[in-house]
Amino acid sequence: MIDFIKSLLQTVQPPLSSAWLAAVCCLFLAACATVTPPTLPTLPPSIPPPPSLAGWVPLVDAARQFQACAADWRVSSTGATLKTPHHTIGFFTNSRRLEIDGVCAWLNAPLTAHPAGSDCFYLSPPDVRDLVALHTPPETRLPQTAHRRFLTVMLDPGHGGDDTGAVGAGTRRQEKELVLDLARRTAAALATAPVQVLFSRSDDLTLPLDLRVTHAANAPADCLVSIHANAAANVQAAGIETYLVPAADWASTGGGAAEAAVPGNRFDGANFALAYAVHSRLAGLDRPDRGIKRARYHILRNAPCPAILVEVGFLSNPDEASQLDTDAHRQRLAEAIAAGIRAYAD
Repeated sequence: MIDFIKSLLQTVQPPLSSAWLAAVCCLFLAACATVTPPTLPTLPPSIPPPPSLAGWVPLVDAARQFQACAADWRVSSTGATLKTPHHTIGFFTNSRRLEIDGVCAWLNAPLTAHPAGSDCFYLSPPDVRDLVALHTPPETRLPQTAHRRFLTVMLDPGHGGDDTGAVGAGTRRQEKELVLDLARRTAAALATAPVQVLFSRSDDLTLPLDLRVTHAANAPADCLVSIHANAAANVQAAGIETYLVPAADWASTGGGAAEAAVPGNRFDGANFALAYAVHSRLAGLDRPDRGIKRARYHILRNAPCPAILVEVGFLSNPDEASQLDTDAHRQRLAEAIAAGIRAYAD
């Protein structure tokens, strides 16, 4: 820097003497030393939770665990938005609803303000764990050995045999046929990936839920993706849902009594990472995003590995039933599921 200043001053006519050059350089350096560097934004200090929220985590402490950027920390009495190195996460006051990069998800418990009406928020411990898992490198989550270098995924086409599942409005396409086709297409889409694909059923047979879990345990599978199509009394219901098991002692998204820990809770955190990886790809197919939800379905409760259940659309909705009846749409769904599985592993 000094050499540059000297060269610049030497262009002055008439040329300055060496003494003048030295004096100007000293003055410049002294001026630089008095310049105050800009203050970088920092996250605000946290306030410990009140006794009624004992064990809950101040949102600002959770934000630090996600390595949130203080410059992009936005909080008001209606909720909060934060940006991490990988995601933009939006929370809503007193709501279980969550948005991750615009994708809808549901917390185990509502984001809670204390005192009420303030912007001092707290998250339940299992929700912090889930969001931390979303920022955990896959190599930490999926250790490999010399004898096991691939992700082993079990695809579980729902229903089968005597159990037809839902039936398409207008198309009469049976759910058991549709989801088996989806599983086969997903496996084909994973053919060039470092993923070993297994099926709980590869043809039209009746398969008890317990046996599906046993197949995954015997594999052993690193993750399980159960594939279904939805149905509802409301024929206008539409869109994609992905389910994982709720945390122990917290209620399902649909409500009901909370339950103690079940086998599937051993994989809390990884369940959420898998759900987000797959659901975010499905939600990108321009279908209504009904969100990542929590339910104690048998296969999720008893899964021997991280597990999710995806509902790829409503066969009770005539428009979605027609879409699901096309090869092109099922191929898009299969490729999205495969992309999510790869993202979970990568």
